[in-house]
Amino acid sequence: MTHDLCSLSATQLTSLYRAKLLSPAEVARAVLQRIDELNERLNAFSFIAPDVLGAAKASEARWAKGEPKGLLDGVPVSIKDLILTRGWPTLRGSKTVDPKGPWSDDAPAVARLREHGALLIGKTTTPEFGWKGVTDSPLTGITRNPWSPDKTPGGSSGGAAAGLAAGMGPLALGTDGGGSIRIPSSFTGVFGLKPSFGRVPAWPLSPFGTVAHVGPMARTVPDAALMLNVLSLPDARDWHALPFDPRDYRVGLEDGVRSLRQLQQTQFYLPDEYDQTIEVTNRESFDLCLRLNREECIIAGPSSGMALAGAVRTIPDEPGTIAVVIFPDNVFKYASSVQRHFPYVCPTGEKDNGKGPSKNDIFWVDTEIFDQFRPKASD
Repeated sequence: MTHDLCSLSATQLTSLYRAKLLSPAEVARAVLQRIDELNERLNAFSFIAPDVLGAAKASEARWAKGEPKGLLDGVPVSIKDLILTRGWPTLRGSKTVDPKGPWSDDAPAVARLREHGALLIGKTTTPEFGWKGVTDSPLTGITRNPWSPDKTPGGSSGGAAAGLAAGMGPLALGTDGGGSIRIPSSFTGVFGLKPSFGRVPAWPLSPFGTVAHVGPMARTVPDAALMLNVLSLPDARDWHALPFDPRDYRVGLEDGVRSLRQLQQTQFYLPDEYDQTIEVTNRESFDLCLRLNREECIIAGPSSGMALAGAVRTIPDEPGTIAVVIFPDNVFKYASSVQRHFPYVCPTGEKDNGKGPSKNDIFWVDTEIFDQFRPKASD
């Protein structure tokens, strides 16, 4: 039963509390037991709050009266050890921070969690000052991936992600500058979101400035949306915060994407005589390639600016065929994305020998592959 409790989502927990089928105290005991069993191996938590059970019993009493404190009353939440939490040391994975404090303030996100009754379990590990994409530090040592403890959970919110994946609570508060929520979420199979800067108020701001954002981490998308409803509430200390948006982020999650269209942007840099850059969507891009006939254009992908860099042209003496030529040295490493999606033969006419593409290889692509990207008459 303990293990079952640790696998429940925040949404399931609050539903069970409301139906009086489960109590926050039971859940708190199960989560603390899970931490006790696994944390020595995984090193997800650097600090455990001494009053978790007391807070859980107070939450239990509120639910018994039908008066929960907020959206997350009785739900266990961990806090990344870069975020101020009143009464707890925030050491940032470093031996240079004095544990004596004072620790008299809650960061805005922690204050909102506390106001909504969340059970603050403890602090999760981070590399020193959150500076890298794996989680180890001089203070806390190496944090390990629950799926394979000889591997990293990523970082810098690696302790948060490892704790979620191992069932040490359904929600975690993380931060993300260059991927510090997204990297460990992908490494451990959980869900994490880097919200737009200012959507979740922050104080004090990170030394990384506007690059670093505070965001939710969870095992399910609805749980992250529920958490964001709380985290995004306003706080006067953040002068950079966006205007409060009262939306419920859970609305529409089950609607699917059938009615949506992919609008991933691609840039086409045409030859000098055109003297212009055309911004188009993917489907329009490939259609443009077909219409350009003999001209070539360099495709710059939206994420790195060069994800599909190369030249695309039709071949007059090979009807129904397009050649994709990958040529710039500094972008050729991205050619694997072309290789993965478009089967080809090398210029010699021989099949690819398994070594992958090399500079100036020609990728012979059947026009039928590109036809799927052509705008349809009904579009």
